[in-house]
Amino acid sequence: MRKTVLSLLIISFGISTNSQITTYSGSYGFSGANMDQTEVQFSLETSYQENENFSQLYRWRYSTGQNKGFIFEYNNRAYFSRNRDLDNSKWYVQGKIGYGIIKGMPYLPNSVYVINESNDEREYNTDYINDSRHFTYSYGLGLGYKFILFDRLTFDLLLGYIKYSTPNFNEKDSKYSQFRLDDWNNGLGYPFDFSWSLGFFLD
Repeated sequence: MRKTVLSLLIISFGISTNSQITTYSGSYGFSGANMDQTEVQFSLETSYQENENFSQLYRWRYSTGQNKGFIFEYNNRAYFSRNRDLDNSKWYVQGKIGYGIIKGMPYLPNSVYVINESNDEREYNTDYINDSRHFTYSYGLGLGYKFILFDRLTFDLLLGYIKYSTPNFNEKDSKYSQFRLDDWNNGLGYPFDFSWSLGFFLD
């Protein structure tokens, strides 16, 4: 616990001493193949002191859909602009790494379809399907555009690719493992990365 608090203090000190422009933003959005994985995000972006065309962005995500939990992402951005300040709308490329603690939604008997591996037929589940916590890692690359509105507000859009490590499901030896894997691959683990956020920045 002490190490965690010390790490947060070091990060906060680095942000306060090295940044020139700081942006706070938040959003409520959707992800997944069917856009049914909801989540809330909070972001903090700071420019590098040496060159404001480069910035670092910290994003905290809380997933509220089929897979619930917290994800922290560290992002580096490079803006495509000759202007040496962030208070102009501009394109950027962004790379990220992330770490998350996720748990799948439980399901009652006869509530979802699963594939019976013995006869390869679809049937209702007959057992209570539970899930344990999973620690996942992620990385990604995206292209985005940051709009500056009324000199203070920001509207940020990003499209890209993201790759998550596959959770080690606790039903891996049963017929529910494929259901969990499909649920993950079509939801939070879907490789298409789309995010938006509305925020404000401080000089």
